[in-house]
Amino acid sequence: MLLLESRNYLMGLISRQIDLIKYLVVGGGALVIYILGTSLAVEVFNWPIMPSNIGFYLSVTLFSYLGNYYWSFESSGKHSETLMKYIVLAAIGVVLNMAFIYILTHLLNIAIFMSTTLFCAFWPFVSFLVQKAYVYS
Repeated sequence: MLLLESRNYLMGLISRQIDLIKYLVVGGGALVIYILGTSLAVEVFNWPIMPSNIGFYLSVTLFSYLGNYYWSFESSGKHSETLMKYIVLAAIGVVLNMAFIYILTHLLNIAIFMSTTLFCAFWPFVSFLVQKAYVYS
């Protein structure tokens, strides 16, 4: 019995690690698109910071939802349920992102590349925990 419980525990642990790795691959793709897209829009094309930031953030949010739904978490939930939960999480993320980017770029005069990179250093881990426990559960 102990052997079976140990095996089940180990399989569950491996499954969670695989979910995290897949999530990080999807998130890594989104991260590259977001940071490079926003930075190029602002620095090369001279687009305004906030519209560029919001546009790319929303684009990678959709990319992430679909990648996580179909691949990372292999959700069997209905889009009508998981998407609504994801939208709530994404809305919180957008508000936090906008405040963070505004403070860093406008008040602290930190370059957009560094500002977006700093945001991306903490948000994915918070988002993973919420998605695993709430969005796709």
